[in-house]
Amino acid sequence: MTALSDAAKTICAKHYNFKSRSSCNACPLQPECHRPCETLTQASLNEWRGRVDRLAEQHTRGDTCAPTPSP
Repeated sequence: MTALSDAAKTICAKHYNFKSRSSCNACPLQPECHRPCETLTQASLNEWRGRVDRLAEQHTRGDTCAPTPSP
């Protein structure tokens, strides 16, 4: 199993309130993070992590944070 990248974890920790489980609205990862998967498999989880990681890397570099299109 692959974990989210350090960049994604850092952005999530900055925006997510673990006590109230809220405040994702201002998070630049939300478009991908909250995107539902059609089927829940290890492959779809890996694809989701990849999309979130790419978006986090874009945000870290200062690129526009637009959702990554699905294949």
